[in-house]
Amino acid sequence: MAFCVMIVAGDLQQQTLLRTVVHTLEVETTVMSLSDAHSALAHLRALEQSRRPDLIIAEGIMPVMSGWQLVRALKYTHHSFIPVILVTTSPFDEAVSGARAISLRVGTAECLTQPVTVDALRAAIRGVIPGFMES
Repeated sequence: MAFCVMIVAGDLQQQTLLRTVVHTLEVETTVMSLSDAHSALAHLRALEQSRRPDLIIAEGIMPVMSGWQLVRALKYTHHSFIPVILVTTSPFDEAVSGARAISLRVGTAECLTQPVTVDALRAAIRGVIPGFMES
């Protein structure tokens, strides 16, 4: 059974980068990419229960609705159990720790800083999905 990941990123390059990193995780993975949080919420509402993602990876900053707002919106749906890893572009340590604190406070499972490495993503996924990639 494939591991299903939803990537929500307003920037096409960021979508491509995250998709590439996810595909290097050495597990069978299905990836769906969406360009904004509103589309992600609409897509989740339309999905059958058996096709829901196991994980959402979203940019923190997107036009119209941020990744943090997406996490808050998910709390009030039957998709609240899906873990969300936010990716932030904050270049300074102080800003990164602030983004991480905000992310965890609103219910994000993990917050990563760009550029996202395979090792960082793998560790984050293992931290939020028990048994992921265990032999």
